[in-house]
Amino acid sequence: MDIRQISYILAISETGNMTKAAQKLHVSQSALSQTYKAVERELGLTLFQREGRNLRLTEDGRYFCEKGEPLLRMMNLFLQEMNDRKKHISNTIRYYTDVVDNCDETMIQYQHFFPEIEFHRFYGQTTDAIKAILNNNINLSLTLRLIEHPDLISEKLIDEPVVALLPPGHPLTDQDFLYIRELDGEILTIYQNAGSLKELFYEFFRLGGARVSKVMEVYDPFIQIQNHMGFIFMPESTYINFKRRHMLGNLSGIRVADEFCRRRVFLTYKKEMKRNPLLKGYFHYLKCYHKISQEEACLPDLDRFYVKENYHLEAFEG
Repeated sequence: MDIRQISYILAISETGNMTKAAQKLHVSQSALSQTYKAVERELGLTLFQREGRNLRLTEDGRYFCEKGEPLLRMMNLFLQEMNDRKKHISNTIRYYTDVVDNCDETMIQYQHFFPEIEFHRFYGQTTDAIKAILNNNINLSLTLRLIEHPDLISEKLIDEPVVALLPPGHPLTDQDFLYIRELDGEILTIYQNAGSLKELFYEFFRLGGARVSKVMEVYDPFIQIQNHMGFIFMPESTYINFKRRHMLGNLSGIRVADEFCRRRVFLTYKKEMKRNPLLKGYFHYLKCYHKISQEEACLPDLDRFYVKENYHLEAFEG
């Protein structure tokens, strides 16, 4: 017996008439009749007695309806909750990132277009994220390093120079560019809990043949640098935006000339995710956003924080 059969019996009980019950259920009278007779055969009980054109519940029939009605109600509620959950999940993008600031920017802007979209962040290490993508627990990852796996696609979204933000009066601020070796012995200031970024910055110094005297992880690095407590690395496009908005005060940003000293962002996902309309649209948006982000480093009149004005919604059609 299934939930459909229970609903048929309850409809007959409510109307007391096969024709009216069939109309209520939008099924044929013969199909309804066959169903209730099949239930009686399965149970070995008589649920209805015929009185002319009407049907009256037997004692067994009343017991069936007494137990079946709350069961049907609970099942309908369960199905509604599952449908709501499906709708919610279909509007949710689950992701992992070790590029927090970059990720926040893109999601805030994307929700200008589609406020019903929700983003849920997965926490852990990159290796955990790979497993989560493969197991369909998350949809994508945005990372500072390329993820290589035969079942995943990893695309470079952005590749741009890095700027060293220096305190006022620092002897390197008179230069147009600098090399990592010139920062030897300096204090590196970074945001708190910036694990992947810290590893990347250490790599910069290792490849540049230099070392830092100290690493300071603080809530607001800009305040530390204003107080002559080290320097911070910053993507060039972010530096241009901050400078345009007069958010840097008297701090100076000097481009790092070493070719290995660059900020790269990679988008990784399962191959079949390209067929998901929601993710397909978001992937397209990310590429558009980062294209503007890269161009603004050369053309400061562009602004990725106002990417909405440069983005075409018709890209999502279909």
